[in-house]
Amino acid sequence: MIVLVGYMGSGKTTVGMNLAEELGCDFIDLDHKIEERVGKNIPQIFDLYGEYFFRKVEYLVLKEEIRKREGGVLATGGGTPIHYNSMDFINSEAHSVYLKLTPEFLFKRLKETSEHRPILLNKNDSELLKFIKTHLEQREPFYSKANHIIINNSLQETVKNLKNHIKSNSF
Repeated sequence: MIVLVGYMGSGKTTVGMNLAEELGCDFIDLDHKIEERVGKNIPQIFDLYGEYFFRKVEYLVLKEEIRKREGGVLATGGGTPIHYNSMDFINSEAHSVYLKLTPEFLFKRLKETSEHRPILLNKNDSELLKFIKTHLEQREPFYSKANHIIINNSLQETVKNLKNHIKSNSF
């Protein structure tokens, strides 16, 4: 299994869906599996039960999804690798890929969708960029544990790079 990690807005879901289609395998979105399990969407889970509950369920669902499948592409949430030694678990059971982007590039992407991401609400441009830089810096040591790091410039190029890695057996 290929597990995509990276900051919110790095393209894990979009790249994952396209890569799975190219490879002819299943695509699994971890957030969707969590929502199915709990019966609520992610913002509702955070509001009703808090982050601790969410992270606990996230880790349990992550383990189940990786262990029950031989192959496929799984997109994690941006915070998944940070909690419960999840990155170490992912690396021990699957092939991890960090979709890496600069804070400035992430800012451009996230600025357009910040109203859908509670953690980014009510931030002006300079606050948003500062938040992304600080948050990404805190998470980088976890993301960098990935087996492979791909600079995610465009969807087509990222999927092509990943397919080339897979075909060359560097996975």
